[in-house]
Amino acid sequence: MTTESKAVVKREAALVIKDTPGVQRALVSRFGDRDFGAALSVSMFIALCNKYALNPWMGHITPFEGRPYVQHDGWLHLINREAPGQLVRLESRPATDEEYRRFRIAPEDYFAIAIMTRRWPGGNEVTFTRRAFIPKRLTEPSGKEAAAVRERPGTSKTRPIVEDPWDMAEKQARVRVMRMGFNDCLAGQTIAPASPTEVQVDKETGEVIEGEVVPAENGADWSRLWIVASERSMEKPAVHAYFGAGPEDGDLKACAEQRAKEEGVPLQQVVQDMADELQHRANDPTPEDHEDEERDRQEGEAALVQGGEPADPGLA
Repeated sequence: MTTESKAVVKREAALVIKDTPGVQRALVSRFGDRDFGAALSVSMFIALCNKYALNPWMGHITPFEGRPYVQHDGWLHLINREAPGQLVRLESRPATDEEYRRFRIAPEDYFAIAIMTRRWPGGNEVTFTRRAFIPKRLTEPSGKEAAAVRERPGTSKTRPIVEDPWDMAEKQARVRVMRMGFNDCLAGQTIAPASPTEVQVDKETGEVIEGEVVPAENGADWSRLWIVASERSMEKPAVHAYFGAGPEDGDLKACAEQRAKEEGVPLQQVVQDMADELQHRANDPTPEDHEDEERDRQEGEAALVQGGEPADPGLA
């Protein structure tokens, strides 16, 4: 264990990472300096790790494009710590042919479904479902990876998304469903904003960058659906028409509430399903897809240079 890693200690179940020059260098060495900057300095990232009590060296949390992301193992750690015994089911599987058709996913892409059940202390149970897909183009080895495999067959490593894209798709789906069902595990782990007007919250994920979590009405956060619609250049009338809702304000919500009643699932689940359907509309790549592609490419090249395997961020 390095001196920097030894700076991570547990004090009464609370993670404490010392903000020292050595620790900052260790974090930049692990994650690269491209993900730190004005939006997320190394000191801010350390403060977030301490506030969430998540260990970046254990694959709990990672910086990406100036934002902190809780990873797969980080969510499991949070849930076990903040809501012990409440995660009673967590499964993932490849999507069925019918699900491929419903969400308009190309047959050659990797489309996975994750299902999770949470049981609250009072005995009430709610089951959540989320999806993730990886376009086929992201699973192709980069030029450097292909060359390394040819030169060192049997010993060269490629990115996990190339080695096992199904595993990556299912992992992404599990991260999304844990984030959806256990977002409140982060609600008490907030950092005061720099000023009353300087509040930054990732409304799609609910992960706090600065400030307080903004609660969604009836647990249903519509912001992600409208973000996806904006990425697809769809105006409000087009979104209403896509889901068969009327043109007036409130018609889309009424449509979602009716669907929740018919399917016997929470409104929160239906709203996320609608966002997924819109996101995978015509299987067009989104800016998020391009970010994933660029991140995977750079991680693969870094791993080849270092002769190791890149960290799997398990982002959603």
